[in-house]
Amino acid sequence: MHRFVDDILKRDRARQKKRDIEARARLGILDPAEETTMLGVHSGHGHGMRRVKNALAGYFLGAKARVYGFFLLIFGLMTLLLHFADYYIETEVIDVLYPLLCGALCSIASIPLLIPDAPIHKATEDDPVVNFILYDFFCFRHYQKRGGVVLRKRVTIPLAVLLSVVGFFTSPWYVIIAIAGLVFLPLALSTPEFPFLLSLTLLPYFSLLPHSAILLGSLVALAMLSYLRKALLGNRTFAIRLYDILLILFSLFFLISGIFNGGMSSFTSALLLVVLTSGYTLATGLIVNRRIADSATSALGLLSFPVSLYSIYQYFFTTPSDIWSDAVFADAIRTRVTGTFQNPNVLAMFLLVASIFALYHLREAKRSGVRIVYAIILVLHLFALTLTFSRGAYIALGFTLVALIVLRYAKKPGLLLAGLAVLPHLLFFLPSSVIERLLSIFNLADSSIAYRLSIARSSIAMFLDRIFLGVGVGEETFRDAFFAYAEEGVTAPHSHNLFLQIGCEAGIFALICFLLLLLFRAREATVSVPLTRRSTVRLSSVYSLATLFSLILFGFSDDIFSTFPIFYLFWIVFGIGSAVLLVAKREMEDRANYYGDEQSPESSIVDIRLH
Repeated sequence: MHRFVDDILKRDRARQKKRDIEARARLGILDPAEETTMLGVHSGHGHGMRRVKNALAGYFLGAKARVYGFFLLIFGLMTLLLHFADYYIETEVIDVLYPLLCGALCSIASIPLLIPDAPIHKATEDDPVVNFILYDFFCFRHYQKRGGVVLRKRVTIPLAVLLSVVGFFTSPWYVIIAIAGLVFLPLALSTPEFPFLLSLTLLPYFSLLPHSAILLGSLVALAMLSYLRKALLGNRTFAIRLYDILLILFSLFFLISGIFNGGMSSFTSALLLVVLTSGYTLATGLIVNRRIADSATSALGLLSFPVSLYSIYQYFFTTPSDIWSDAVFADAIRTRVTGTFQNPNVLAMFLLVASIFALYHLREAKRSGVRIVYAIILVLHLFALTLTFSRGAYIALGFTLVALIVLRYAKKPGLLLAGLAVLPHLLFFLPSSVIERLLSIFNLADSSIAYRLSIARSSIAMFLDRIFLGVGVGEETFRDAFFAYAEEGVTAPHSHNLFLQIGCEAGIFALICFLLLLLFRAREATVSVPLTRRSTVRLSSVYSLATLFSLILFGFSDDIFSTFPIFYLFWIVFGIGSAVLLVAKREMEDRANYYGDEQSPESSIVDIRLH
């Protein structure tokens, strides 16, 4: 009898220990021993691979910071010396500006690494800024020294000399890029949160780079590969929910349309869209606590302030352009800013998301100094958004603010009515050009309104004619197909309506899948209100839903899927909203398990846990 009771108690203790480890894993505070217990790495092959991985990590991370400082210093000085000598010895005039710049930057970058007499992992942890970037924001694990062989100066110094010679005959920038790639790939594969959050941080700047769509797709694919690798090893949980099934079908219909319509251009565009929709899977799989959710929203809402600064600079200090302006507003509107994007409406879509997430962080900030910084960033976003003169953005932001006020003061009717009464009076503080631009939506003489109505009529005819498979994917494919349905003198890269564009490109079934996604998202948000009421991610849930709502509203007047970065942004926002609801549900289940309640509902249709 005693043995029977002891067995029951042992099983209860083991079950409770497993729950505690899983809860700590969601918070990202596991130590290596607990992680090994959780992952269930028992095979000899697994231990062998782990030993090799730990040995390589120890070799590079256990080395002193000065070792890397000497490498950069020797490489930089040798690069300067070789190219200076080449400039004075060569009889013809040669351009050595960029190689010399590379050498100078490497030499300067070596200085902070030469100061600390500590291993590189310890030096990064001791520096508050680097510690925040690497460990708090990008979610890298803290390295624990285990001894063994480490990288020494006797290896790095001759290696620096050799690579500087290689850079002399090719380009030192190629050497730096190759080294950065060798560092980046292992880090990305070991921590999927790193490429995921990096893609959000760099999202508004991809348009400035050559082959921007391919670069964005490659980074997202790398993050997805790293995530799936971790799931197979048992380090992450991969779950298939109803959203995932609908999203797979949505992507499949786009891929089918890309294969059978529009040629190679349509196929490559469809394939890239399929890759970028995995942003939803990354968000829901990697955002497992509020810390990572805040990192994702701060990457979009706070770290994007240079985009707003540049947009403001563009309006006041660059030559005005009338490419995006209507002749009716030539006197009222100096120019419409495009920022780091190539279209003012696309910039407005991004700034709309950035503004709402900046407002979220302003609400969450506790210290007055931090609040001031966040308030300044929010003002910059809103000012830049105003300078886009995008009517769709103005309307979407207005309705979103109304929704946020209703959600905030739903149980306080007096404050709710006061807030809704004050909100329209804010229009009096806006410049007359903004008000005139906003009211022009009712002016049929506005060429932009007439242009959009003409496109809508032609797009509806095209959709009904190709209702099942669509016309193909991508701007080039749409433009070619639109020519047969266009009214006289009208050309268009897209239909200026999100829902109509989905139907035109991929057919009625893709549109149905998308509408079902929105329907189930709205239903889940409504049902999950009791879950988020006591959750640490309550405000994250509210503001992610508000951001999604604003994008959908914008989609009625413009195609928010017209560019790859905004397409990816939409699914990221969609994924953040679903992820924080899952976090709230897990927190409720953890509380229920603590009090012995085993009757918590499942969170997915199929929950694949690989150990």
